[in-house]
Amino acid sequence: MNRFASLVSAACLSALLLETSATAQVQTDQPEQLEQEELLEEKQRVEHRKQLELLAQQMEEAKREQEQRQRVEEEATLIGPPNWPLERGEMKRWEYDILINIGYLFSEDPYNQEESLQIQCNSTQLTFPLVMEGTNDFVNPDSIKVSGMIGDQWQSTDLPWSIRGPHPDGTAEIVLDFPAIDTDAIGMRIRWKAESWQASIDEHGASRVPWPTYWPKEAEQFLTQSTYIDSTSNEVVNFVTDITNDRQREVPIYLAAKEIVRHVVTHFFTVGPPYGSLGLSGNNSAIATGRGTRGDMTCLAVGCLRAAGIPARPVLGFGTYWSNSLSKFVKAPIIWGEFYLPGCGWVFFDPFEMHGKGIKLKSLDASWPWFGSERDRIERTPLSYRLERPGNPSGRFCADVEQLQDAAYGNCTDCTDVDISIDPGAYRWNIGVWGWMVENCNTYGCDERRSMTITRINRTGSLFD
Repeated sequence: MNRFASLVSAACLSALLLETSATAQVQTDQPEQLEQEELLEEKQRVEHRKQLELLAQQMEEAKREQEQRQRVEEEATLIGPPNWPLERGEMKRWEYDILINIGYLFSEDPYNQEESLQIQCNSTQLTFPLVMEGTNDFVNPDSIKVSGMIGDQWQSTDLPWSIRGPHPDGTAEIVLDFPAIDTDAIGMRIRWKAESWQASIDEHGASRVPWPTYWPKEAEQFLTQSTYIDSTSNEVVNFVTDITNDRQREVPIYLAAKEIVRHVVTHFFTVGPPYGSLGLSGNNSAIATGRGTRGDMTCLAVGCLRAAGIPARPVLGFGTYWSNSLSKFVKAPIIWGEFYLPGCGWVFFDPFEMHGKGIKLKSLDASWPWFGSERDRIERTPLSYRLERPGNPSGRFCADVEQLQDAAYGNCTDCTDVDISIDPGAYRWNIGVWGWMVENCNTYGCDERRSMTITRINRTGSLFD
């Protein structure tokens, strides 16, 4: 055998030995390799499932956001129960009994009849506001009962009263018509049944609600300036600009509203008595002095939200507050606020109750007391979303708004005191709670002896019994 043949044979033998060795090695390593491949495939399947779950979650969130946008752009009316992320909690039922009197049945001095308030009208009306249906409230219209008084005679049947509304925002007015009268006293008694719910909100969900392309009409009307709420003055606009730097639309609407309300609350270093008063000193005065009433805090927060492009409204209703003078909780008309969260409903907040709760140090993604979620919201029922006298805000009244006393804080030029109570033992109001149409009336003495008695009973039975 020549050398070449020997080399070829040796090479073939070597190749055969290598192939045999490699085959043996593959057979030896095959179980371990298969196990590694199976582990790798399982890992890939797990990652794939995670990606699918994440994609499904993102698609669900995108769908929810799209539905929210669609609700904002398609809804013609937004009253009643809220949409996610707003929710209702526990519910209570209430009975209200409101008695309104104007004038005295007789003079306190029988020898001086000029002290009596003589009322002569060709025709007149008494008007009382009522929120029939809101985000956390409902009034049964069939439960409304009205009685009327002329002189000392009360009547409860065949009365010319009506419900004016409900309007698109859920509000209405109870109107009692009076014929031609010549008397020293008129009155109206209203009784109704209502439900109220606790307010709650999903903070994470609320912070993902986008700004709408446009606002529903019911929300848009609460973007403009209104009585006692100045949202266009340089003071208010500059105050908001210092907070947002005109970048509020770059963050979610809920967080923008939260930050604005926080600055309003912390701006007040003094919140003066009376805590349940409807007295107001005006938004500009509150900014300049850093002090005011409970109503001032709400009105400034509402004005600032409007200035930032967020629909907001004051809520005038019945609630409970702590009276230092009486050392107990008192039920009386008070003011709080709401702002509109697109496609969801109206978010409840109370700057007065938030004051002193440490919100200055709380993060925006944390839950804040009296902002969106509050158990004690169940103790309140609304009457109106406006502060002017219902039924006839521009009419002539015996006590003109321009002649009211200035508020107790400083010598401000734009002060207006909504609460005209002189006798601390009587409820006597000029703005908001109820209205008296006097265009066709003559009053002698021009002393509107107005009084209002409130009775509220928590019920555990059926609302419709």
